[in-house]
Amino acid sequence: MLARVEQAIKDGSPSGLEKASHKIKGAVLQFSADTAAAIALELEENGRRGSVTGAEALLKKLKHEVDLLLQTLRVMVGGKAGRFQE
Repeated sequence: MLARVEQAIKDGSPSGLEKASHKIKGAVLQFSADTAAAIALELEENGRRGSVTGAEALLKKLKHEVDLLLQTLRVMVGGKAGRFQE
C-alpha cells in the first residue's frame, strides 16, 4: 500500500494519492495507530485538494509510523507479522 502512495507522488497523481492514502488510513485505524492514520489523512486531503506538494515528507513520516506499528505487531505475534508495504 505504501508503494502505491509513493508511486502516486512520483507520478504527480493527486487522485492516486487520495485513494492510496485512504486505504492506508483505514488499515492502520484497525490497529488504533492514530498517528499513522492522521498522517494518511493529511496525505488523502492533499490529494483531494489536487496537490502532491509536501507529500514526500509526509510519506517519510508515515513509513516510520507504519514501521513502529509492524514492530509492535511482530512482538505481539512472536515475530511473524507480514510486510505492510506489499
